[in-house]
This record gives sequence, C-alpha cells and structure tokens, in this order.
Amino acid sequence: MNAPKVGIIGPRRVRQGLGPFVARDLVAAGAEVPCFLVTSERSIASAHEELARAAGVSARAYTDVERMLDDEALDAVAILSPAETHLEHLQRALRHGLATLCEKPFIWGVPHLHAVTEEIVAEFAAREILLYENCLWPFTLPAFERLHPGSLEAPPRTFRMELQPASRGVQAIGDSLPHTLSLLQALVPGDAPEISGFACDAPRPPTGAGAITVRFRYESSGHACDVEVLLHDDDVFPRRAAIALDG
Repeated sequence: MNAPKVGIIGPRRVRQGLGPFVARDLVAAGAEVPCFLVTSERSIASAHEELARAAGVSARAYTDVERMLDDEALDAVAILSPAETHLEHLQRALRHGLATLCEKPFIWGVPHLHAVTEEIVAEFAAREILLYENCLWPFTLPAFERLHPGSLEAPPRTFRMELQPASRGVQAIGDSLPHTLSLLQALVPGDAPEISGFACDAPRPPTGAGAITVRFRYESSGHACDVEVLLHDDDVFPRRAAIALDG
C-alpha cells in the first residue's frame, strides 16, 4: 500500500498555527507531505524552513490552492490556516473528494455558523469522505487518570478549564472553547449533548485587561455538568493550561 499523500494548507506558525507539528506527525504516521499552500511568494522560504526543521519535509510550494489541488495527486489535506479561511478550503476539499483534517475552530467568522457547519459535515458524510477536527485535549485524559486514579470512572459534575489563548476577545472564545467541548464530549458522552445557561464575563473599560470567564451547563445522556472556562489575557510563557474535574 502506498503512503497517503497529504497537502498542508497553512504550513507556518504565524498566529497559532500548528502546520509544522501536524506535518511532523503525519510523516511519523507514515504519510507523505508532497506540497503546501501559502498566501504569498514571500512566505515560501520560511515555510520550507519550518517544515524541514520540524518534519524533515521538502515539499513543493503553491500560492494558488486550486492549482495545488489540480496538479497534485493527493489523498487528503490538512487545513491549518486561520479559522476564517476554513470554510472555503473545506468546500474545495469536498469538491476534490479529499479526506480532511481541519484545525479548530472548525468554521468561524461566517453568518449562520451552526447551519453552515451542519451542512458541510452532512455533505462529507453523504459522500463518505473522512472529516476530522483536530482536537488535542482528549488525549491528555489518560495522563489525568494516572495522576488522579478513579477520576474518570463517572462523568464529572463540575468541570473547570484555564487557558491562555494568543487571541483576544470573541476570537479567544472561538479559539478556546473547542478544547473545552472536545473534553466534555469525551467525559460526558452521548449523541445529542445540550448546552444551557451560557454566560460570559468579559473585561470592562477603561483598561479592558483581565480574564474572560465563560460558564454554561453541559448535559448529555442523563448527565449534567456545570462548566467554567477561564481565559487569561496576558503574555506569560509557557502559556497557562489546566483542567479540573469535580475540584
């Protein structure tokens, strides 16, 4: 069996990009990364450097996505570009019949966000094309269980998460809550979860500085969990990241 060929859309770490790291993990999993897409010619050299350093990849560069998808015999694409570009790339991947890994937030910055998301997911499903959102945090749960034996035996009643997104304001919520929701889907499983009581306390003028606090109730398959997410607005490094289940 030939190694699957995966094109990278967004190979650099300009904002919060994971392009070099996803390429590294694709190669480690046995895939080939023959090409990548950037937005301009001046980005090509740095993209080559980042991919070579992280993944040992020497790939062909494109600045025109349609040309890349037409010229390359790809099996899949990894969409790692800024969130506001995801929808257009998802639609292109669907037209070309390509399996797709998409960074979170899955779709962002478009009107009727929920309806558009449901439609694109349904189209991938109807054509039986693999579609996967890049959700990392559930893979930390086995380590959490080793630190706190028995903590995952039952769905939690309370869940708290702290993050330090590089973005600010509403964008910080869009960048962060997919992490929270992916964990809740793992911790409180079920096919039709519901969210209620959503509230957000944001920093107020004149400084506008401080943490954003998001609260809501997550219910699935008869289990309910009260959720609090604290989004820090500072430049501490390494970035803060923490979860707590039932305290």
